[in-house]
Amino acid sequence: MKKILITAPVHENIKIFKEYLWSLNRLEIPEGYEVYKYFYLHEANNLKKLLQPNEYEIFNSNIKIKENNNWSQEKLNIIAQMRTKALEYARLNKFDYIFFVDSDVILHKKSLIDLLEKKKDIIGKIYWTAFDPTQPQNIIPNCYDDNIRGQKSLKRNLISYKFIGTYEVGVISGAVLISSKIFNESLLNYYPISILSSSVWEDYSFCVKSKCFFPNLKIYIDTLHPAKHLYNIEDYNNWIKWEKEEWK
Repeated sequence: MKKILITAPVHENIKIFKEYLWSLNRLEIPEGYEVYKYFYLHEANNLKKLLQPNEYEIFNSNIKIKENNNWSQEKLNIIAQMRTKALEYARLNKFDYIFFVDSDVILHKKSLIDLLEKKKDIIGKIYWTAFDPTQPQNIIPNCYDDNIRGQKSLKRNLISYKFIGTYEVGVISGAVLISSKIFNESLLNYYPISILSSSVWEDYSFCVKSKCFFPNLKIYIDTLHPAKHLYNIEDYNNWIKWEKEEWK
């Protein structure tokens, strides 16, 4: 029996977190696999009541992670620390896969089956985000090709990502399945690379380091059954009012 760890750093609105857990609990699990959940609750004691005692660890600091969506390097370092702790937890407990699913991402129930069937060492499930609610037409996916989000190479592929398929990308974040072949490298972590300014984004740093340790590694995004990103309360309200019923 192969083991999958679903994990994330969590500092989340409780309404959104409930929807997140709803989506995880309804995931279809392929035969021969077991799924476990373990979360790092950052200044989020109010979320404990939604989890079993063996499903979380309290991670405290005096920094508000998701306040005003202002992602300073100090905040990203905390995220990197929690993600790295998850890698260590997966190694220690001999998991076959680690599935990082951010706490505001709603997965389609077939997402795990989709990703495992591709047999890739790092593969993500696509979702789209309008980071500026005043410009909902400007949505971007949770992957990119160059070292900065919004580069021309990403824009060239936006149309491709609307079609069902599996595409090679440079960086993936938000909903990422990683095999033990990759995360069992004990030196691999999410911390920034000091000489690369873009590596303050922990997902970028992880992808760069993974390719350094495994030169032939390719990273993929899967666009079948896209996930939903509840980035803010407006997204949550639209999800509850218009979209959730269609996912049942």
